[in-house]
Amino acid sequence: MVPEDVRAPLRHYLLEHFDINLNDETTKKCIDEQMRKAWKGHKYKLHLYFKEIGGENDLEMAKSKRHPDLKEQQQEDWMILCDRWCSPEYKVTFFYHNIAIMIGTRDPTYYLHIAIVLDI
Repeated sequence: MVPEDVRAPLRHYLLEHFDINLNDETTKKCIDEQMRKAWKGHKYKLHLYFKEIGGENDLEMAKSKRHPDLKEQQQEDWMILCDRWCSPEYKVTFFYHNIAIMIGTRDPTYYLHIAIVLDI
């Protein structure tokens, strides 16, 4: 989820440039959903780049080669993402997520069932 401190300035920008009513809950939910999708797509693009440059095999090299779309002041954010993608917790979650998709469910509670079946 996009943090509230990130969403607030974006909502303010929308109010300045568009005639919308952010007091309407449906409008607010729609905007938040669009921001969530954009945020998810952005993280996906960064993760693909991380894998393309061999970040899974050389974390320090990946940290030094931030994505071209990221500004210099976003270097710390890039390094945090690189650490996350190499963490054992992320790898396990990613593994369960991919298995759940392969068997046709996106229900996060299903990960527990997979772990039990695979005796992990």
